[in-house]
Amino acid sequence: MDEPWAAYIDVQGFKAHWGHTMAAFRGLNALMEAIYRIGVNVYPDEEKCLLCYQFGDAFLMTSGLHERDLSRAVLITIAISPPYAEC
Repeated sequence: MDEPWAAYIDVQGFKAHWGHTMAAFRGLNALMEAIYRIGVNVYPDEEKCLLCYQFGDAFLMTSGLHERDLSRAVLITIAISPPYAEC
């Protein structure tokens, strides 16, 4: 494999908390902050940057370069997954 990768991450239960505005945005904010911190602290170089796009209550993360394997995508996804996430 020598292609860019993408990971789509959706906040589960966002709609159930929508009536409680702050509760709805806490999970979204935590996910956004985790992605931001990984991008800034772990991949600060422009050539290895982590690209992230927000779509409502979901995020699409992708690499800024072609990669030989999916190890970076897998490690980032595991790092931002809460310990109670359902698989």
